[in-house]
Amino acid sequence: MKMRRYQQGQALIFVVGFTAILILAVAYVFNSGQISNEKSRLQNTADAVAYSVAVVEAKDLNFKAYTNRAMVANQVAIAQAVGVVSWSRWLQNTSRNLATVTSWIPYVNAVTRVVQQVATAINRVAEPLMQGIAIAADTVNRILSGSQTVMHGATVLIARETLVDIARENDPDVDVGMSVRNALFFGSMVRNHNRYTRRYNPNSVRNRRGRDWREHRERMDEFRTVTMDSRDRFSVGRNYRLGPRVTIWPIRLEIRRRGGTQLVSRSRGAPYYTWAAMDTMSLHRSRFRCRRWRCRWRGWSETLPIGWGAAQASQRREVIDYRSFRGSRDFGGSWRTNRRASYLARSEFSSARNVNNNHYGLLPFYDIRSDGLVEEGPGLLVYLSKRNSNNAIRTVRNTGFNRRNTDIDIEERGGMVRGRMGAMSKAVPYFSRPNDVTSLRRRDRFQEYGNLYNPYWQAKLDSITSSEKRRVQVISRTL
Repeated sequence: MKMRRYQQGQALIFVVGFTAILILAVAYVFNSGQISNEKSRLQNTADAVAYSVAVVEAKDLNFKAYTNRAMVANQVAIAQAVGVVSWSRWLQNTSRNLATVTSWIPYVNAVTRVVQQVATAINRVAEPLMQGIAIAADTVNRILSGSQTVMHGATVLIARETLVDIARENDPDVDVGMSVRNALFFGSMVRNHNRYTRRYNPNSVRNRRGRDWREHRERMDEFRTVTMDSRDRFSVGRNYRLGPRVTIWPIRLEIRRRGGTQLVSRSRGAPYYTWAAMDTMSLHRSRFRCRRWRCRWRGWSETLPIGWGAAQASQRREVIDYRSFRGSRDFGGSWRTNRRASYLARSEFSSARNVNNNHYGLLPFYDIRSDGLVEEGPGLLVYLSKRNSNNAIRTVRNTGFNRRNTDIDIEERGGMVRGRMGAMSKAVPYFSRPNDVTSLRRRDRFQEYGNLYNPYWQAKLDSITSSEKRRVQVISRTL
């Protein structure tokens, strides 16, 4: 008969060992959760900081685009003012000439005298009114040009304040010292901000100051092209044929009117300072002739000048001589078509009172320095860190458990080295003009790339390159 043997002993040792392991496991899970939550919060803070600074940079680019567009619009307003003065002078001279020619014709002379009086009244009102408009538009342009410089410098200060404030609003325990002081982060953003755009000055073109005056000239030429392309139809050309053709065999007569407003310079080496306009009207004739068994109306030639007018908006030293434009297509081709009337306009109005004697023409403005297709602007790479001190990160080790034991560091195993966690983020401003919105779509349906004439800059988070990650890791280990 076999008897049962009962085992006796203490299980407390096993219970204590198992309980210790269980406590460490629970502590590890708790620390991992806490660190994961704080890591997500820190990463969100870094994303918010980088994105907010990129928004500040995008606002600066949009401000420059708005002010450039405003300066172009004001230049067009000055062109319209100069064109109206030239047109009113032409109207006054035309009515005066018609009144002189018809002074001996009963009834007709009464009508032409009334027309002359009305034209004179229009000119007396138009000249001072347009002069005030031109002076006001030029003054606003000078303010806008200066505001670009102020905004360019203020953007750096605003970006730094934004970086610090956004970080503190999201998490007061975040350390932003590295991002503010290190050249890889905010310092790099400042350098790129100053290099990405540049202030181009027409005085550098005229005086040929500096080694890169040709770059200034190229950008000023681009600004002039945008301005000229933005003119309204009245400023571009006031060309038409007045009345029907009259045939008095073998002569055919017609009246041709030419006129336009141009942004020109006194010499080739000078920037574009002067808005000038000319309006002419002349009687032209054509003869019916036969040559080599072919008979047809041959050629048109100016026979009699009927009316003329001209005006400028320029500084006294920049007043142009209209004769330098003989043979050109400027002023609506007035010199080519109505040559005699153009000479009369030049002789009568070259020394006439300008629309604005203090007009500064094209003013300094900011533009993107890089040539070619540009899509992104200067952004910010930010690195934020957070120390496990003062209960900033609630972990088991922070509460005192296993604080002295360095062999079992549950914080490091949870993902926090040396009691510090960090997060990096990058954001850039980019140009995007939507083509799916009818009101914003280009009329020619072409894709538009980055420029400072349309305010379509906005911010986005960008990917961090491998080299940037390695550099941040090296810097963070030195803390």
